[in-house]
Amino acid sequence: MKKQNYSELISLKKKVGLLGSVSELLGWDQEVNMPPKAAEIRAQEQGVVAELHHQLFIDPKIGKLIKNAKKEKLTKKELANLNEIEYDYKKAKKIPSDLVVAFAHTSAKALEVWKEAREKNDFNSFTPWLNKTVKLNKKYAKIINKKRDPFEVVFEDYEKGINVKEVDVLFNKFKEEIVPLIEKITSIKKIKNNLSKKKIPVDKQKEISLYVAKLIGYDFSKGRLDESTHPFTSCYGRITTRYNEGWISAILSTIHEAGHGMYEHNLPIKHYGTPLGQSRSLSIHESQSRYYENHIGRSKEFWKKILNKVKKTYDINISLDEMYKLINIVEPSFIRVEADELTYSLHIILRYELEKDLINNRIKINEIPKIWNAKMKKYLGIVPKSDSVGCLQDVHWAMGGLGYFPTYTLGSMIAAQLNYKMKSEIPNYNKKIEKGDFKEINLWLNKNIHSLGCQYSTQELIKKATGEKLNVKYYINYLTEKFTKLYNL
Repeated sequence: MKKQNYSELISLKKKVGLLGSVSELLGWDQEVNMPPKAAEIRAQEQGVVAELHHQLFIDPKIGKLIKNAKKEKLTKKELANLNEIEYDYKKAKKIPSDLVVAFAHTSAKALEVWKEAREKNDFNSFTPWLNKTVKLNKKYAKIINKKRDPFEVVFEDYEKGINVKEVDVLFNKFKEEIVPLIEKITSIKKIKNNLSKKKIPVDKQKEISLYVAKLIGYDFSKGRLDESTHPFTSCYGRITTRYNEGWISAILSTIHEAGHGMYEHNLPIKHYGTPLGQSRSLSIHESQSRYYENHIGRSKEFWKKILNKVKKTYDINISLDEMYKLINIVEPSFIRVEADELTYSLHIILRYELEKDLINNRIKINEIPKIWNAKMKKYLGIVPKSDSVGCLQDVHWAMGGLGYFPTYTLGSMIAAQLNYKMKSEIPNYNKKIEKGDFKEINLWLNKNIHSLGCQYSTQELIKKATGEKLNVKYYINYLTEKFTKLYNL
């Protein structure tokens, strides 16, 4: 039997996917190149593209093709592709076009307001726009399924393979084990951190950022590295970083985004625009970036490879042991993206708890700064000096991304589990990192994660790669062993 309906469906879905890429390109340009006073036009452009994208996808013809394709003899992979398309189609059919346009228009304008509010430490100026994005998320959740918890609905847009109840269990177990460890470490003598504050010229930082991204396998013939207010990855693996928050942070954020970019580059290009050519979920996406940032970028083996070049380029003098301690200092800080590896996930859990309460009407928007600061005190023992380094620091809510934050810590958990498995399967794993040889590591990730697209659910993909579903013990054990040894506990 010919697969005429399936083939036609895939052809249409690829067009839908390419329109989504156009929207990403507009977003990338807004962050990297666009002058501020072009925001109004960009909001209109984003609105038009979002509407076209939505209308093309909800065309009844696609529904008919899905129905008829189910009768055709499909391979296992094709059936997985079809099921994912059907899931997304049924959800998209429920959403009115005016809501899609409102989301695109509001997020484009809210982004510019947020940038200014953050710079001026003015939460009140951002409040009306945050209120709009929260209302749009609530409206969206109600349309999709008014009987369900609104946060569960929006969270599924970022991770549909792990539910909120599972996240709560994972996060509570993590807090239970890691908060006491942080308290123990912060009570002892601190490692000095003066060198990390040294001002390094931006051109020198760019040189090292390009070097480390290329070293770990980022392909500059497919992507590029630019600067933005908040580091991100978009447009078929284009990456950004920032150089104003310290030279160590720039290196680590570049490695982080390169991990995202390599995932995008290694997805099957022949399936681009369809689920088989898309990342499985944001949790899996974050596992790739967190793997490279933490298990590679914060490892002694990696710094053994790059330290001489960094020392020469930045004109600094430091030993390998001192450098390893420096990049792994545990020091509670206000800024999430500057947080050390041990405290980072508590920044995420704080935001996760806040956005859950926000969308479920348990707190009001004007209460956010106060509650934020109280949670910072509870989890990390510090209170932000201003909202700019507190509740205004992240771009996610401005862009309407309620439900995104938990995927960072889920990604860290998955990364630890993948790392544990890789160490047992790749001979001389640490030696390869020391030599800057990432060929086998990248091949392993490509085979077990990248090449599979959305063929499997998140939990199925983790189990296929590691032998079991997501288990927080690998992350807890990794952090406990690493920092107990580092701080001689």
